[in-house]
Amino acid sequence: MSALMRRYATSKIAGRADVDIAIVEFEKIDVPQGSTVSLRSCGGGITAWKGTNTSFPNAYGIYIVDSNVHAANSSLNITGKCALGRPWNAQMRSIFAYTYLDKSILSTGYIDWNPARYNNYTLQAEYRDYGPGYNVTGRQAAKFDVQLTPEEWAQESYNLAKTAVYNFSGDAGGSKFAFPAQKGEKDPCGPVAVYRLDAAYHDRAVAAVKEQMGKAGVRLAFLLRENLK
Repeated sequence: MSALMRRYATSKIAGRADVDIAIVEFEKIDVPQGSTVSLRSCGGGITAWKGTNTSFPNAYGIYIVDSNVHAANSSLNITGKCALGRPWNAQMRSIFAYTYLDKSILSTGYIDWNPARYNNYTLQAEYRDYGPGYNVTGRQAAKFDVQLTPEEWAQESYNLAKTAVYNFSGDAGGSKFAFPAQKGEKDPCGPVAVYRLDAAYHDRAVAAVKEQMGKAGVRLAFLLRENLK
């Protein structure tokens, strides 16, 4: 089954609780760079996600990257009250990365659902967020918020490669291809399977390329901002 992806144009997203909730299985919500999440009040969490077990590692979830999260107006009494998200079920996956968080954000970031749903399958994470809503001490004490390392952030790209780039629908009737060997050397690979690329693969691959190019741009922008201050 191929992954579905919902992409928003750079935009403003406003809401009160669980602003961006996906109840469709196998769907990936990618909020693009430069978007604004405007908080009108704090109820459950900014994000919630209903994930599904798969027979392979997947990277389906909600990704908010290089964006701006803030109160809709200064009259709101929500300082330190808004959670980044909570797990719709145990397969919740939500990541905020390179994102500005205003003082509305809860010091510990994410929370659990009531009754509890957070477990070892849940990923509620951040990578290099900043702003008054990023409380280092609070995040260190957090039980439901993971701070990704550069290696773990890179692992997201690896998982995407496995689920999108190398997830072929089937080989082309058992066809094989042998790479030409260097002169005087044996082919170290041997014959390899030839795969048929269908329209669904094309759609997944194009979406993955756009996403990875966007992430690369965000990383470059972050490095430039940090080094040219």
